[in-house]
Amino acid sequence: MTVFSATDKLTLDRSKFPPGSEGMGDSYLACWDSHMRVYQEVVDNPAIETALILEDDVDFDFDIVAKVARARAAIGDRPWDIFYLGHCESGWGNPRNALDSFPGVFHSSSPACTHGYAVSKRGARKLVQELTPPNAPVDIMLDNLITRKVLESLAMHPPLITQVHLKGDQSDINPDGKFGYVGDNVDTSAEGRLKLLRQLH
Repeated sequence: MTVFSATDKLTLDRSKFPPGSEGMGDSYLACWDSHMRVYQEVVDNPAIETALILEDDVDFDFDIVAKVARARAAIGDRPWDIFYLGHCESGWGNPRNALDSFPGVFHSSSPACTHGYAVSKRGARKLVQELTPPNAPVDIMLDNLITRKVLESLAMHPPLITQVHLKGDQSDINPDGKFGYVGDNVDTSAEGRLKLLRQLH
């Protein structure tokens, strides 16, 4: 596993960003740059064919490894660029988006949030070329590429990864900690299992 240090908005050099990004705040530019550096690593590193990208404050489905393995087996050789394991909305309720080979996987049509998602080598190449200039939050830019059919996007439902922001938690996007957010509960929360184990011991 490789841990990437996020781009720090406090040391951001705005002169290095492409034209068209002038209207974006430092927090959003730093977030975009963090994701882009991961995409570039996937492109440049011959040992990486697929990468799972996670926010640093997520909770997992306790059985995520087995569920992803079953989903990947069902997908088979079907080409994909981005695969959302955690998301806010991805169009899962539309029967036209269903993947016949596996009921928990569907073609995502309008994804939001980047709790946890995988990118293929092919997808990373597209993202390095197309996700620029940074003129909106990263998840919105990804949504635009998917809507325009630039990216072949799949997603899991129910999500296997969710993001948790408790009121008072601070981040680059939520610096004052005023906004609390808890994503949809995963089926069997790893965090919940750990809490239960602590109580038993």
